[in-house]
Amino acid sequence: MFANKRVKYTIVLSLFTTVLLAASFLFYKHNLPNSNTKLNPISSHVPAHNLEAAVSNNTASSTQGVETTPLTSLPSKKGYNAYSSSTNKIGFYYIPKDGNANYSVKEQGNQITLYDTNNPANFQFAQVFQKNPTDSIQTAITKAVLSGYNPTDCPISAIPGIDGFTSPNFQTAVIKWDANNGTPGEFGVADYSKCPGTYVQYTNVRFFLTDSNHPSVLLFFDIAPYPVSGGTDSMGKNLNWDQTLTFLN
Repeated sequence: MFANKRVKYTIVLSLFTTVLLAASFLFYKHNLPNSNTKLNPISSHVPAHNLEAAVSNNTASSTQGVETTPLTSLPSKKGYNAYSSSTNKIGFYYIPKDGNANYSVKEQGNQITLYDTNNPANFQFAQVFQKNPTDSIQTAITKAVLSGYNPTDCPISAIPGIDGFTSPNFQTAVIKWDANNGTPGEFGVADYSKCPGTYVQYTNVRFFLTDSNHPSVLLFFDIAPYPVSGGTDSMGKNLNWDQTLTFLN
């Protein structure tokens, strides 16, 4: 009799378990999304303001030390003219009038010339060359202006900080004529048949410049013995026009 009761108990327990499993299966199936249900991405469950904060934080960390809002043109500066080249992607400031000189700018090809309209022979200029980003400043200069010239006749000297370009991202260099190759006692007498005279440093301040933040560009400046003013910096220090150089987007 005890055995019969045990068998009946086992049968009832099995039936109960079966019913419970069946009910669970039906509930699970009812709550599964069907094939037409559109699932929202996980990010859509994040409050909007948190997403904006995440983007803001990522932008700040990934652009640290990098210009976050590249300029396409220079803003105005009281008392000075701003010149922005959309072709050569550089800009600078210059004083429009200094004594009897009235300055203006003309651009032709890769050369931007700052000149006195009352005396056009009084001019200074910047020239923009494209370079291989991996080339050193010496290699870039050789490719840009010394093709066909003997490097022994036209040595390139890397001289840090020319005309105040002292930031670590700048490199400056010159093709400086050796007085010993000129007429004895006459410093800076260049034999233009051996070197490209336009780019030789002797009386005018002439130099090449690269910027590691813009590795595809080689610049050349001829700012003459008396550079045109470009205003002052935030500390009140006087700047030449070339010292206001800005790379544009």
